[in-house]
Amino acid sequence: MTLHEIVAAAAVRYAWMADAACRRYPRQQRQLEGYYTAPPPPEVLALCGRCPVRRECLDYAYEHNIEHGWLGGLAPARREELGDTDTAMAWIAQRRNLPIVD
Repeated sequence: MTLHEIVAAAAVRYAWMADAACRRYPRQQRQLEGYYTAPPPPEVLALCGRCPVRRECLDYAYEHNIEHGWLGGLAPARREELGDTDTAMAWIAQRRNLPIVD
């Protein structure tokens, strides 16, 4: 596989990131607004709660063992506790009418 093919494959694989609700916020602003804190401000959870690519975000967090940040609206400890995307999405669905807090 050529370098061009590798880059093209990665662009397709992670294309979902362009649709992430937090994408419009620079990383520095997310850090200032509590994206990496526990518990995060309600605005951060609301952003994840309405994100169209929440499942993909959780997949990414699990696939890459991300140990920081509120990916998919879940803290790292909660993601670790739940173990995989399907279990996490079921947990979220059970609490759909409740704010997500960890």
